[in-house]
Amino acid sequence: MLFAALAILAAAVRQGRLEGLDHFASMHLQPLRRGDWSLLTAPAGPVAAPLLLLVGAMAMRRPARVRAAWILVFAAGVAIEVVGKRLVVRAHVDADRLPWHAHDGFPSGHTMRGVIVAGALAAAWPAARVPLVVWAVSNAALVETTGMHPLSEVVGGLLAGAALVACVWTSR
Repeated sequence: MLFAALAILAAAVRQGRLEGLDHFASMHLQPLRRGDWSLLTAPAGPVAAPLLLLVGAMAMRRPARVRAAWILVFAAGVAIEVVGKRLVVRAHVDADRLPWHAHDGFPSGHTMRGVIVAGALAAAWPAARVPLVVWAVSNAALVETTGMHPLSEVVGGLLAGAALVACVWTSR
């Protein structure tokens, strides 16, 4: 269901149906847009996230197939990000209304990687599950409030990340 929701959201973004919502979020939900806040989302970045995932996978006291599943899920996330950013092109880009049009695109990789990394680290250290979930949600909020991505792309990252984490959790 999460993958279906992601596909529906991607189609809506591509058709420009969420332009109004993204514009509203840009005007009212991005108070930290000015300034460089990239260090706050660095753990979910393209360099740190795979390293954190590998640390979590090595620390897991789970069968090798579960550790491998987390690595495969992370790789699938990279594929979703690359394909999504190529296929989901905004229908109506207006530089005055949509200042993020030069950003990475759909879905937000920082958001998706944050969810996947939090899931893998929670599998390695179950006692840290709640703080890791709080971190993943805070990371997604930072991606939005700092203007890294519009709201629809952040929601896309949350859906993609949650769908991939669910694949590992349900396969156990």
